[in-house]
Amino acid sequence: MLYELKKKFLHFLFIRSKQPVLFDDLLKANLIIHEGIIPSERLLNYRLRLGRSYLSFIILAHLFIIPVVGILHDFLASVDCHMSIILAIAFTGIFFASFTIYKEWLFESIAKQIIREAWKLHFPHFEYKHYHDKVARIFQEALNKKVPKQEMQMYILDELAKDEN
Repeated sequence: MLYELKKKFLHFLFIRSKQPVLFDDLLKANLIIHEGIIPSERLLNYRLRLGRSYLSFIILAHLFIIPVVGILHDFLASVDCHMSIILAIAFTGIFFASFTIYKEWLFESIAKQIIREAWKLHFPHFEYKHYHDKVARIFQEALNKKVPKQEMQMYILDELAKDEN
């Protein structure tokens, strides 16, 4: 239920290419995300709808802000005006800084979703949850050994098969 809601939310916020992710791009994106970095938009063929992301963030932020202000209203009304200005500046800074965090979370979520969908296409017999670390390690080894791009898929599948036996 929650996963489906998140999927629809991401579909609302992003434009995705109709073309499937290429095998080589999937390997690169999996390695990059394995290292804790968010893959680029060009690698996975998506783009953020910035206006919708601002709108969704403002709505989500107000779902948090309005109850907090309602609870703290009496205290905030009795605070000195100088302290009110300082608090307004602090909360404004927090508001804009949290949008950056929100945007990073969006990019990470869509990248993982696209990788999982592409994984089902390119590795249908190997579940993402169990094999993404192995594939990242094998791909890194293949890059170190300078395996040609044309032989990369066979090399990775052979190594996965060896690990299974």
